[in-house]
Amino acid sequence: MSPPYKFSRLEFAGSLGDLGTLLPLGIGMIMINGLNPGGVFFAVGIFYIFSGLYYGITVPVQPMKVIGAYAIAMGLSASQVVASGALIGLFLLIIGGTGAVTLIGKYTPKAVIRGVQLSTGTLLVTQGVKFMVGTSKFQVLREAAEPYLSVQSLGPVPIGIVIGIAGGVLTLLLLDNKRFPAGLLVVLGGLVLGLILGTHEGFDRFRLGIYIP
Repeated sequence: MSPPYKFSRLEFAGSLGDLGTLLPLGIGMIMINGLNPGGVFFAVGIFYIFSGLYYGITVPVQPMKVIGAYAIAMGLSASQVVASGALIGLFLLIIGGTGAVTLIGKYTPKAVIRGVQLSTGTLLVTQGVKFMVGTSKFQVLREAAEPYLSVQSLGPVPIGIVIGIAGGVLTLLLLDNKRFPAGLLVVLGGLVLGLILGTHEGFDRFRLGIYIP
């Protein structure tokens, strides 16, 4: 009989499956909207643990992309983001607990769902393009396309685009490789590049420990 829980490099790579959505939204909301990093990642970590214990498998975190994308694109304050999250959570709890979600799903036209998906995707793409070309609010304030990297470009090409293309190619090459999971190597590669090319700003204030959000 196999153990109920196991840990391997494939399980570890699977747990990183949604970082492509989680990290850009999470870091964007920390830098642009002023959310507390400890609170954000503490809540994400708790969700990982309890969802894993309940389902028995690693469950990637799916943040409320509509709220996240809109908050970043519109530059909402931290209090506005927290209020919207609380209201959405209360609403979902009510419709889920009463079974009203089934009725809502039955009478909600697919055009509405597709419209929400399209608008969310458009907001994310727009903000992503701004980050790539260095015109987002955070980058303008820091007067740099990559504020935390010591190298800003390779010739005329911004370093962010170079890293993004390299990560995309690596992902495609290792897409079906079980020995070297693509997601794990891309995340580790980004970490190594950050340590090598990073400005190391704030490292002097970095302390290991347990911090209550």
